[in-house]
Amino acid sequence: MGRYSVTFSDRAKKDLSFLHKSGGKSLVKRIERIFEELGENPYSGIGKPEQLKNNLSGLWSRRIDKKHRLVYQIIEQTVTVFVIAAKGHYDDK
Repeated sequence: MGRYSVTFSDRAKKDLSFLHKSGGKSLVKRIERIFEELGENPYSGIGKPEQLKNNLSGLWSRRIDKKHRLVYQIIEQTVTVFVIAAKGHYDDK
C-alpha cells in the first residue's frame, strides 16, 4: 500500500477546530496520531477502526475519545482518505 493523502470536508474542518479549542493536549495528540496512521494505513491502528454498515455502508470510523468519532471514506482509486466528520458519534441525532 502507498501513502494515502488525507482530505477534509468543511464539516470535519469545523469539528476539528472545535476539538482543538476545547480539548486538552492529550486529545490533540491523539487526533494527530490518528491522522498519521490514516496516511499510512486507514484500515488499522488506534481508535478501533471499524467499517460502518447499513445507511453508512462504505464509511469507516475511529474513536477519538468516549464521546467523539472520526468518520471517513477510503478512496482506493486516488489513494485518499476523505474525513467527513470528527465531532459527536455517527448515530447521534
